[in-house]
Amino acid sequence: MDSDLLRSFVAFAECGSFNRAADRIGRTPSAFSMQMKRLEELVDNKLFERDGRNVQLTHEGITFVGYARRILSLTDEAMGQLRSQEVTRPIRIGCPDDYAQKILPIVLRAISAVHPSARFFVSVNPTILLRRMLDQGELDLSIISRSENGEEGYFLRHEPGVWVTSPIHNQHHLDPLPLVLPAEDCKFHAWAIDAFSKSNRAFNLYATSRQAASMLHLVRDGFGGCRPCRCQRDGRV
Repeated sequence: MDSDLLRSFVAFAECGSFNRAADRIGRTPSAFSMQMKRLEELVDNKLFERDGRNVQLTHEGITFVGYARRILSLTDEAMGQLRSQEVTRPIRIGCPDDYAQKILPIVLRAISAVHPSARFFVSVNPTILLRRMLDQGELDLSIISRSENGEEGYFLRHEPGVWVTSPIHNQHHLDPLPLVLPAEDCKFHAWAIDAFSKSNRAFNLYATSRQAASMLHLVRDGFGGCRPCRCQRDGRV
């Protein structure tokens, strides 16, 4: 049953007047009267009786007031419990692996400063997957990578692109050049390949990975050549 109808009905029981009850709930007297007519139709009973200009509850109306108050009390209790649970639910936040070390902590601290009791569930995935998770309601917010010309989200950070190689193994002198790149579903992968194609430098794609740490280890240990790092990337949330 519509709780608005019940609240209006209880308001009348407490005010004893259609006009005063209508004023309390912020409705016009005619709108309030239509509500009460609708309520009588729903319960299939006469709840009001008129004596001249005076309106009072019938015996059935008096009985129904008690039930209406109990229903509203349970409704308010249930909604309060659900809101309480919603507040304590972890905030689901997404983040690419290579932003987890420097950008993610900044975002978490900023949210915690406003909501000290906030808890978080962090999903570390490529931007393309994080976008999909946002669209499907699996995340509340996400840090993503996007081009400088994009307009979505809020700007967090811009970093110049660099290429990384091992000072010990000097893979950058090899021809063709071995590359260690993010997985193909990361936009950074396509940007890196495009940059090398335009430079006319011969290369071999040695390995791909979704974890920044594993790419760094491969480069440092000499198994791969250079790898691009945050080239033309924006941190966005």
